Amino acid sequence: MEAAGTPTPPIPNRRPRSRRRAARWTGLATLAAALLIETVVTPNADLAAAAGPGAAQSPPPATGNPSGQPWLSGVNGDPQMTPAAVNQFCFLRGDPCDLAQVYVSRKTWASVVEPSYAETNFAGWPGKLVITVPPFPEDGTSNLQTCATGAYNSHWQEFGRTLNATGRQRSIIRLAWEGNGRWYPWSGSDPAAYVGCFRQVVNAIRSTVSAPPRFDWSINAHISQNPPSHIPTDLYPGDPWVDVVSIDAFDHYPASPTLAQFNDQAQAMGGITWLYNFARAHGKLFGIPEWGVASGSGDEGGGDNPNYIQFMHDWMVARAGQGLYYETYYNACDTPSVGSNLDRPLGARCAYANPASAVRYSQLWRAHS
Repeated sequence: MEAAGTPTPPIPNRRPRSRRRAARWTGLATLAAALLIETVVTPNADLAAAAGPGAAQSPPPATGNPSGQPWLSGVNGDPQMTPAAVNQFCFLRGDPCDLAQVYVSRKTWASVVEPSYAETNFAGWPGKLVITVPPFPEDGTSNLQTCATGAYNSHWQEFGRTLNATGRQRSIIRLAWEGNGRWYPWSGSDPAAYVGCFRQVVNAIRSTVSAPPRFDWSINAHISQNPPSHIPTDLYPGDPWVDVVSIDAFDHYPASPTLAQFNDQAQAMGGITWLYNFARAHGKLFGIPEWGVASGSGDEGGGDNPNYIQFMHDWMVARAGQGLYYETYYNACDTPSVGSNLDRPLGARCAYANPASAVRYSQLWRAHS
């Protein structure tokens, strides 16, 4: 249950970037194709410098995934939601990306369900997409209760057709994410409405999509401001409507400076191990769609904490081949944001850098190559 006076965790900057005019081509060494981007982002020297021998350890066997990880591995696009930004991050870490995390604009129904940059920017990109979508636009009138009646189903049938038209039917659809918080219009203060809405959306998409996507029910780690019970799984939509259970896990609220603290938080209600066990009990795959260090969270964050990178990596390795389906690092350095950046240099558009974490991340992810 939420402790009295507990601050609301700040919202990591998940607002989609506006589409920017492509200005020139650039190549990334060892990447097969030239990629269209506006500007060349100068890589963080620390992450680039770490492209040497990996950390001394015994990683799990490599798989057929391009990343070499035994789970699907990727990142969001930062500063632009483009293949170039995604590929650059993974090139610098030493492994290609298997998937990219993308976010639709939440302004209107058209921006949510019709083809947009979230799908079209990645046309021809070979990896899988994690498409993060709200159950309705943030237009001041749409709400969970109306959604739960099926009133928005025609819009979501259109989204199914969008997946068909863009060839992204087999994407991971992360719907109504972080409903256990209190910062989105779909926050689960009314659990019955949240569950009913989620089910309506899934049913509507399934009625028009030509191949099955995987539907992802995702919570925010640690404290649950919603539902009123403060038990996040009271918002679980039910096994028939969920393929993946996932968690957004940053090093904040609270931070994990030690392994003992990480394990305590992981095993507590709302923690990553607690939710993983719930997913396994329900026969579901498990995902980590947003995770990272938290230099933008002030005293409530762990700052440039390479140990958190290590703890998360080791947690994943211990569950490789046991239902862990995917993870995407959430890379952000603008203000406000969680400040998890590993590859961009400080500058006018980048307020946070984490050089020690960048080196550790590259060492660990290269070790699976």
